[in-house]
Amino acid sequence: MRFKNQIALLFILAVFAASCVKEEIDVNELGYSIQPEFGVPVARTTLRAEKVIENFDEDGLIDVGSNGSLSLIYRDSVKNLAVEDILTFADQEFETTVDLTPLEYTQLVANGSYTISSEEEFTYVSDEGDRLDSVRFSTGTFSLDINSEGSFPISGFVRILNVDGSEAFALTFEDQTPPIEISDEVEFTNRLLTLRNDSEVSNGLSVEYEVTFTSEAGENYDPGPVTIASSLTDYSIQTVGGYIAPRTVGLEDLEVEIDLFKESFNGNFRLSDPSLNLYFENGYGLGLGIEINEILGITTEGDVLEIPGSNVQPLPVIQASQELGVPVNSEISITNETMTPTVTDFLSFMPRYVNSNLDVTVNPDDDESVFISSLSQLNVLLEAELPLYGSISDFLLVDTLDIDLGDLVSDANENDEVDALDIRLFVENGFPFEAGTQIVFTDSLYNPLDSLFEAPEYVFNSAPVNYDLPSENPNYGRAVGKTPTVIDIPITNDRISNLENATRMIVRVYGGTTNNGADDIRLFANDEMDLSVAAKVRFKFDDDEN
Repeated sequence: MRFKNQIALLFILAVFAASCVKEEIDVNELGYSIQPEFGVPVARTTLRAEKVIENFDEDGLIDVGSNGSLSLIYRDSVKNLAVEDILTFADQEFETTVDLTPLEYTQLVANGSYTISSEEEFTYVSDEGDRLDSVRFSTGTFSLDINSEGSFPISGFVRILNVDGSEAFALTFEDQTPPIEISDEVEFTNRLLTLRNDSEVSNGLSVEYEVTFTSEAGENYDPGPVTIASSLTDYSIQTVGGYIAPRTVGLEDLEVEIDLFKESFNGNFRLSDPSLNLYFENGYGLGLGIEINEILGITTEGDVLEIPGSNVQPLPVIQASQELGVPVNSEISITNETMTPTVTDFLSFMPRYVNSNLDVTVNPDDDESVFISSLSQLNVLLEAELPLYGSISDFLLVDTLDIDLGDLVSDANENDEVDALDIRLFVENGFPFEAGTQIVFTDSLYNPLDSLFEAPEYVFNSAPVNYDLPSENPNYGRAVGKTPTVIDIPITNDRISNLENATRMIVRVYGGTTNNGADDIRLFANDEMDLSVAAKVRFKFDDDEN
């Protein structure tokens, strides 16, 4: 009896030491009715669905719905469409010639000076047929060149007028030393022009000029023509308002990487309700029509699945911003109902990359009054949304845990009264799928020492799953409770020494959703599995000693 008391004290101390090192591990009372045993916890953990997915796929954003349902979200960098992608103007040039008539020349000589004033209207050229009410330039260069072979000194100005006749811009000039060669330029920064649009002219721009010729008495002058040329070059648009004619602009290589499919997947995989989402932030005051040219799925191995744009139902128009600086956000989802093949079938191809090319039609409704500004832009983001709702079969996941069986195993080896080392698994499965496991004990270099099971088998039954609701109900396929399982695996005396150097457990989990992967399930953030591993020594005591 003294020997039995020493053994009991030894294991009580071992249990106390283990509980001091890892406070979260509880000592499990293992009830055997045949022989006395002592249970020592080896590992205990609670696997929550949200944390498991986060560890499994750290590059995916986990979205928890209002009801707790989980989705994996994959997004890539934002593509944008700037003003210069939508609206382009060539360099603008205006030119006129001033020439004195004989009568005007006579008056110049008689009076010593003569002034010619004129206003001409030029057209601000738009190849697409835009009719702009106003243009504000962010940057640009206005150049003025005046040349004449005549011998009269000249002076004057050039003014650009708004549609209401007010001055938008003016530049003066003077050259008292013929022949005349005047060149000048100014930065056209933050300049606003208003343009004329009516039945006679589109994008009309009024240019007023005044040229004064001077002469001195007794001098004989050559009344040569004066050429006045001006240009606006190297400019960028800040804001444009008016009618912007529809035109189509390409937006290429929207891409998202689905890290879930980065590695080859072991098993059959099917998502029941995924979608490809396009997010738009439209800062322009015009609607935008979106047409998909193609959607490509590219696997890690380089295989390509192409979905023509004609296989996607027409997309709605992106709404216009109603106020400068206040963008409008829109979302378009491509779902199983709007694409052939379905998004589910497309993702069954397990593409690591999803690539899409779009055509963006500017002002598809042909509105007469719109605006765009360089202070805003169109931002587009492609997203793959994978609700954890679907089925899976024949999957395999692998994880590694650190353990320390050294003292327990060495004590067992040194005692002839030890009959076996039992490993007990306590599992409460709150996940809506069935799972089997195999645990391989290894040393610090991952060399296998022994396995828990001789052959893999299903050991953890699925939690109860709610299939009483309509499939479109957000709680359909949800786990409702937990299924407990207790499994005892004996490690016979001749195998115990194999575990003395065990420092790690490689845990392989395999299986699938209920009915061998035929049933769809939905995963929620609070779904969890409680797993405890305990070791216990079985002693060989004679009946007369009990």
